Amino acid sequence: MRDGARHGQFEAEILVHLDAAWNFAKWLTGDRELAEDAVQEACLKALRAFGSRTGPSAKAWFMAIVRNASMDAMRGQKRRRAHDSFDEEAHSFAGNGHCDSPESAAERASESRWVRDAISHLPLEYREVLVRGKSKR
Repeated sequence: MRDGARHGQFEAEILVHLDAAWNFAKWLTGDRELAEDAVQEACLKALRAFGSRTGPSAKAWFMAIVRNASMDAMRGQKRRRAHDSFDEEAHSFAGNGHCDSPESAAERASESRWVRDAISHLPLEYREVLVRGKSKR
């Protein structure tokens, strides 16, 4: 296959998933710059190996490369995942037109902090399952 045709096919099958790849890498690494580096590395690896790609899903193939690049980037940086910022007010039911008492709003905020904290302490493999499950909906 000629380079021009190969690049066109690569763009059509792989690069259309860049947003999903970045979101996935960001979730895995917990770091914006690390995610950008991992996705860039994944794109280079995918381009090099594109001619030998197997399997029915180009997206699944690319996401596996993104996952591996993210893991490599985290090993290289040797840092732990940082907590994502969360705006309680923007994500509260009160912002969606529902009125809550201060007590129920405080209880819900406490529960959401507890869940986020529990997820952040899970091993990476389990956090990854939660992200993948969420993205299929």
